[in-house]
Amino acid sequence: MLNDQSKFIKEHDLVVLWLTKEQQQLLKIESDKIFQNKFGRFNTNDIINKRFGDKLVSTNNKGFIHLLKPTPELWTNALPHRTQILYNTDISFILLNLNIKPSSVVIESGTGSGSFSHAIARTIGRRGKLHSFEYHKSRSEKVSTEFEEHGLSDIITVYNRDACKLGFTDQLNDSVDAVFLDLPMPWLAIPHGKKSLRKDKVGRICCFSPCIEQVLKTVKSLNDEHFANITTYEVLTRNYDTSYNQVPTVNDITTKLKHILEKKEFRRQQQISSAQAKHNKQLKINEKTEPSENDVKSEETETPQQAPKRKFEQLAPQDASTLLSRPFMDTRGHTSYLTCEYTSAIESLQTNDDQKLHHFCLMTLTMSPKRKLSIDR
Repeated sequence: MLNDQSKFIKEHDLVVLWLTKEQQQLLKIESDKIFQNKFGRFNTNDIINKRFGDKLVSTNNKGFIHLLKPTPELWTNALPHRTQILYNTDISFILLNLNIKPSSVVIESGTGSGSFSHAIARTIGRRGKLHSFEYHKSRSEKVSTEFEEHGLSDIITVYNRDACKLGFTDQLNDSVDAVFLDLPMPWLAIPHGKKSLRKDKVGRICCFSPCIEQVLKTVKSLNDEHFANITTYEVLTRNYDTSYNQVPTVNDITTKLKHILEKKEFRRQQQISSAQAKHNKQLKINEKTEPSENDVKSEETETPQQAPKRKFEQLAPQDASTLLSRPFMDTRGHTSYLTCEYTSAIESLQTNDDQKLHHFCLMTLTMSPKRKLSIDR
């Protein structure tokens, strides 16, 4: 799926059907099949030999969809959820802090639905290797089938193994560049992850935890294993609305302020005149005298006047618009915590066989753009 360079859709290919920004569907193309959605009825024969990215109109002309090539990002949005998954915001932050790159060897414990596995596979490429551990047998079998269908079986090896109790395989000792733990009790797997990290370079560990209590236990386990430089971050997603708007000049603003002041002064004088007229009328009633014709004419002439309206010609015309952006009021995040740790200072640790280890610990606490959380270590 990730390494196929073909531009045209063939039978048995996996296609992402883009319906809306919030809704995408996965479809394996088989000839002579009919499928329907809210945009109409579609025939798979019309999809074969189409280009990836083409627009397909429904046979009943009710609407259209787009045919997209699967990518890790689209797979994350459209995959069948068997467990809670990592989304693109967390995925990009973890890949950056774990320093995963082409040819890296990575351990992932807690494969789940395979969302993060696809992103790792694309990053490490054919020269890298991902060892993915899943304790649930049916989930491990299902995700292995998906990896094979997507052409990733030579990059990803899936193990049906409980990493917390049994650890990782002995063949992986001193051979891994980074370890990612998405487990209910990651502190139990940290000693096993330490054995797998290479001893000739910096090792990195990342733990994904839903609760802050899990984070505290994980930090304690990392300190007990003599990991250094543990830091916790929060990662939040904030959406911005961008648009081109006319920005007023200084002359526009001063003209507008003058108009507002003139309008306020006119209303003040109008209120004074109205109050004075009511006062004079009350005096005449108290004197029990009929108003003369001159008084009636004067009252008729003292009717309030309309406030002067603002003329749009007062604003100077704008030659060009300016790109502006503003954040939306709602800030959305993941439903779990991601604790990430990054620092350049590495401590040298002494092992039992007098070899020096360099361990760099990355934890994770999902949700905020680089806002550090202090945790007592």
